[in-house]
Amino acid sequence: MPPEIDPIPLPETMGEDAAQYLELHGLVDQKPYIRSSDYGIIRRCPFTYYLTRRLGLVKGLRYSEALSRGTWVHHRFALITMPPDEAMEAMYRILDERNTELDLYCKDAGVSSEGRREILFREDRDFLVANAWCEAALSIPCVDKKDERASLGRWLLNNEEWVHVGQELLIKRGDRVVQPDLLLYNKINNKLWVVDFKTCASSPHLRLQTCPWEFQTQHYFHTIRDEALHGDLFKVLDIPSNAELAGVMHIGIRKPSIHFGMNDRPYSIDTTPLKSGPRKGEPRNTKKFVGDPSPEIYRERCTRWYLGEGEYEHLRAERMTDPAVNISFTPSQVLLAPNMERMYNQRLDTIRAYRDCPCQPDQYEVGEVTSHTGRLPVYSPFIMMPVHRWKEIMQAEGFTIKNRDEGELVDGVHASFNHLEQG
Repeated sequence: MPPEIDPIPLPETMGEDAAQYLELHGLVDQKPYIRSSDYGIIRRCPFTYYLTRRLGLVKGLRYSEALSRGTWVHHRFALITMPPDEAMEAMYRILDERNTELDLYCKDAGVSSEGRREILFREDRDFLVANAWCEAALSIPCVDKKDERASLGRWLLNNEEWVHVGQELLIKRGDRVVQPDLLLYNKINNKLWVVDFKTCASSPHLRLQTCPWEFQTQHYFHTIRDEALHGDLFKVLDIPSNAELAGVMHIGIRKPSIHFGMNDRPYSIDTTPLKSGPRKGEPRNTKKFVGDPSPEIYRERCTRWYLGEGEYEHLRAERMTDPAVNISFTPSQVLLAPNMERMYNQRLDTIRAYRDCPCQPDQYEVGEVTSHTGRLPVYSPFIMMPVHRWKEIMQAEGFTIKNRDEGELVDGVHASFNHLEQG
């Protein structure tokens, strides 16, 4: 059979005719709301912003262990006010939804049944590991001047001081959207804090130092502040109308470097007497492992790792000076300083220039495409191939179109992940 002929004329440029060609093939301008990740994407590669945010291109089976486990950590903390059993039931519902989504991606991409099983196993493992991290982190002391022994969970759930007024709420103002992890109202001093959890591979103290200058911090604060000043935010949250937006609280949690595996199986101590050697007649006192690895045993081991206890005693000195859980506060006075406000507005202008310009490839410069990890960047095929090959690339590489901003949002507070799970 002769090759299929595209009835649409091939574009001759990367300008308006390219945009028209893409639109006729289903790649249309989504005109996205401004989110906290946009500035970082643009700084790295404006063309990637065009592909991912203006066109909504995502790779269905793209995998990053750090991103996957970090996402599960955020899901678990979003359910922190639930009783543990109910929270885990909600988490398993989310896991089922995620596995259903992955299953569909696998079918669309033609993944073999063996490959599908491996992908789902990997997701289940990330889920169990992240839950163990969260449960361990919630049980260890955090920075609290009033009670140095208070665990992170106990501190966050201190009903005498804090009221959880929002978890993963979607808040929109104009062309901006934010979805912070938590909103905490302090009923003692009548102040509202925006809370963001950050998982990090090394020192939480070092990670949190740069938070005031990061776009996400500024974007959370100013968007929520503007909605509080011009909308009904405090009324929706059921807090006093004269409450003050205090700033942004960051909770840094170090990810354990210990792996979930065979050392987390149940075991018994073999005390059978030795039959020979210098210790003849003495008990062996060796571990005899049985069964499969236990998430509960792994959680206990993570707790010891966090505290620097037991087999991790060698970490104790480091934990005393650099806790595995740390908290930083960026007050409103810092974020409202003239230089900081100017920085945020300049960053917004940068994003808006790319958000509002014509949705065509020649409007977006290409960033770094060099391979640093033994593989090309995910979106490099679209950079290197002509526009008329993009649909072919999507099919071959497992890309799909996803709109993060489905439906028109009005200013204010919208349904959140947490509402759906608890309602």
